[in-house]
Amino acid sequence: MKRALNILVVDRLWASILGVKDLTANILMESLLDFKLILIGLTVVFTVSCLFFGTRNGFYDTDKYHGNGSAH
Repeated sequence: MKRALNILVVDRLWASILGVKDLTANILMESLLDFKLILIGLTVVFTVSCLFFGTRNGFYDTDKYHGNGSAH
């Protein structure tokens, strides 16, 4: 019973955060699932782009760079 009450409170909290007044738990969970899928997709894109650009030789491997490789 206490767990069900906690879930109801969380559902109402998310509904108020999303700005929706009369939202059932099913619709709310579907919208959260969509949000989670978007975050997972963005995580994959970010990780792949970091690996791609991290393995390319860039400005620091050219003759245009006149530093010693240190940030200080």
